[in-house]
Amino acid sequence: MQKYNTIELQIPQPGVAAVILNRPEVHNAFNKSMIDELTEVFENLSRGSEIRVICLRAHGTNFCAGADLKWMKASTEENYDEVYSGSVSLYNMFNTIAKSPQPLIAQVQGSVYGGGLGLLAVCDYIQAATNSAFSFSELKLGLLPATIAPFVMKKIGYSASKAYMLSARKFSSEEALRIGLIHHISDNEDDFSSLIGDFLQCAPQASSNCKKMLDALNEGQSDERHYSAGLITRARLSVEGQQGMKALLEKRKSPWTK
Repeated sequence: MQKYNTIELQIPQPGVAAVILNRPEVHNAFNKSMIDELTEVFENLSRGSEIRVICLRAHGTNFCAGADLKWMKASTEENYDEVYSGSVSLYNMFNTIAKSPQPLIAQVQGSVYGGGLGLLAVCDYIQAATNSAFSFSELKLGLLPATIAPFVMKKIGYSASKAYMLSARKFSSEEALRIGLIHHISDNEDDFSSLIGDFLQCAPQASSNCKKMLDALNEGQSDERHYSAGLITRARLSVEGQQGMKALLEKRKSPWTK
């Protein structure tokens, strides 16, 4: 298994990959190395078929403090094209994670600020600790949440994005749940293990196709009727679909649940 400097990749159980942010001394803030390594690991995981669920976690007290300010401050010595290239790389990282064919679930502890919220925006299911705190803090620094904005707006909508980005206020797990940024509040490790089990009950190819379907519908389809009818038709005729329906009728487990 490949070794990384700013993240860890673990396989805690068959079919499950854990990508773990590993810069706890700076609250797992992004720098160029972490951006490159996260992009690489998700590209690699997306190519394989043996991983069915990806878990995003973090070492240390806080999940992610956003961009590393020392790294960003050093960019003042770069020209526009160099800084722009780094910003594109950050966008590409979020986009690569968002396009992962496997379900992506996150376990969050402590604070999540700035660009760290971009990571949550591209996850499919998020369990956050009771005492977690969140903030789109960029405006307090004279910066903009620009790179994460497209992903955040898709997740929580226009109104909530304006309210929380423009105020830069810190908000709780309860508020994050209310606006749809996270999906569950728990300090219990067993709850997260149970969540992984739920995702593993779902057929792998159907899970991937469902993610693609929801993204396509969210971005707009000119002919939703024929698009959706075609999807379910192919699913019913697929190997997975036939296996799943047969298993249910015969009152036994589907092949992917064994």
